[in-house]
Amino acid sequence: MSGLLVLSSVIFGAAIALGVGPLFTAVNQKNRAFFAKLEVRRRELGMPTDNLRTLEIGRWVFAIGAGVTMALLGLVPVGVLVAIVAYNIFGAWLIWQVDAYQTRIRDQLVLAARDFGNQVRAGLSLTQGLEATSRDFPGPLGPLLRRVVQQSRQDPGYFLTALENLKETVRLDGMTVFVTAVTIAHRQGGNLSVILDRLGHSLEELQRVERKKDSETAAGRLVVLLLSAFPFAFLALFYFLDPEATGLLFSFLGGQIVLSVVGLMVYGSYRWAQSILRRIE
Repeated sequence: MSGLLVLSSVIFGAAIALGVGPLFTAVNQKNRAFFAKLEVRRRELGMPTDNLRTLEIGRWVFAIGAGVTMALLGLVPVGVLVAIVAYNIFGAWLIWQVDAYQTRIRDQLVLAARDFGNQVRAGLSLTQGLEATSRDFPGPLGPLLRRVVQQSRQDPGYFLTALENLKETVRLDGMTVFVTAVTIAHRQGGNLSVILDRLGHSLEELQRVERKKDSETAAGRLVVLLLSAFPFAFLALFYFLDPEATGLLFSFLGGQIVLSVVGLMVYGSYRWAQSILRRIE
């Protein structure tokens, strides 16, 4: 009898290993593809990329830690769900960081173009005006402009090349417009203040269009978030009304499985709705 128990345990463990191994490999490959795309986006915005390996490990630690914590509380099925959600939340947080960084550069470009035009109107040259403007700006745009100024100090003929390098480093429509306008103004001369004023208006219009696009989908994102939170809000309400009956959902394995399946369906619906909103954007 004991031999049969040992054999069955070995077979069960081998079945789990055979199933978990390919699953872990597939998830790991998807994770590496995600960080490869993230690295490209961060490079395009001039963000640091030397900490991506640490973030990749941190994503695994965060997801596994959340799942193990729930498992230690006796909620193994819920722990699987929590691990999946934690894994994806960490990735969403990394994407949000990049999007927020991009938005800050976009908004700062409008102010920088206005200030740049005022400096040139006051009688400064393009390089002097850019230097004066860069002193007033914090990150992320300020250090990028100061790097252009520093390179131009070392070699005055390197100004246009430094601007082109900035455009290649930060691949945004607004930055392309900014560098192109300054380059044309530097090469052709003319009324620089008028050119830079038009540049400011162009960047402001780009900012307005992008903000309008964000605001049009903001209501949809909020509705999706509220609808996703409703099932868990109802569960909390039922627990408040009848703690003993609701607690049975967590006490039995069947209740935990049902709760995990419902949670997985809600989360899958949330991701599906988010993908639809991204297509609209």
